[in-house]
Amino acid sequence: MAGDTLSKIAKQFSVTGGYQKLQDLNAKYIPNADMILVGQKIATK
Repeated sequence: MAGDTLSKIAKQFSVTGGYQKLQDLNAKYIPNADMILVGQKIATK
């Protein structure tokens, strides 16, 4: 969704480790945490 951030997604899905964990899990697909594309799928676990 437009305006989403890794922080918001981590909070919404109760990701232990917050946005840093999401960034680590998705480093291959999201090299820049400030550049999440609309419709992009990311791992939360």
